[in-house]
Amino acid sequence: MASLFIEEAEVVGIESHRDKFINWLIEGPSNRMVFSVVGIGGLGKTTLVKKVYDNDKVTIHFDCRAWIIVSQPYKMEALLRDMIKQFYKARKEFAPREIDTMRVASLIEELRNYLHEQRYLVIFDDIWDIGFWDHIKCAFPCNDKGSRIIITIRNEDVAPSSNESLDYYVYKLPSLPFEKAFELFCKKVFQREGGQCPPDFVDFSRGIVERCGGLPLAIVAIGGLFSTKAKVVSEWSKVLDSLTSEFETNSRLRSITRILSFSYHDLPYNLKACFFIFWNVSRGLFH
Repeated sequence: MASLFIEEAEVVGIESHRDKFINWLIEGPSNRMVFSVVGIGGLGKTTLVKKVYDNDKVTIHFDCRAWIIVSQPYKMEALLRDMIKQFYKARKEFAPREIDTMRVASLIEELRNYLHEQRYLVIFDDIWDIGFWDHIKCAFPCNDKGSRIIITIRNEDVAPSSNESLDYYVYKLPSLPFEKAFELFCKKVFQREGGQCPPDFVDFSRGIVERCGGLPLAIVAIGGLFSTKAKVVSEWSKVLDSLTSEFETNSRLRSITRILSFSYHDLPYNLKACFFIFWNVSRGLFH
């Protein structure tokens, strides 16, 4: 949920990606287009797409919009009802009461009829099911109104294939470059200093950021931990020495393990072993 409500001033490193998407949404061809944003958990997919979704240029351009969190597990009927209600609400209209008792086929028909003359934007956030798009795509008419659909996923295999349609695109979100990662860390840790890292902490901070591998989730979580510590070099040294145990005991860091574990459990068996070894080696780097 926190990804949906990050203030604009806190966002670092996604500006160019955001501007690309805004341009694709409002300047592209009139046919319906589907964009899949791919990246591991904690990379900032939801944050990026939310900043695009809420942009004034985007909100004005589309007749109706809907943001749907899919995750796992999900119920198709509930997703379709939620979408219909969001579309009606976007146009300041009341959704038909009968949708609460409709089955999937009737809900899809209701959606198709409603969207037939609309330029619509739909976000499906955090899709895991490889068959999800095949099950739901018939709900969205290709009406040549410039409609757009954005999907966020962790596994590229789940994305609608560009081999199936020229209107399907896959966008692989990269990790933050080091300088942007360092900027994000400093914004989080040195708020009283205006986001500027004091000279005595530059080496410490750059070392911590380097170990985060450009993953915004890790940078923000670890930055949140250090923001609570006194700005004393000896204090920071103690935290660095005990950071492995902090992963288990500090609530600010447990979210990293929890979110990445979803990606781990979704891996095929042979890759789980590789990930497990890498994870333990990387944790050892904090000693």
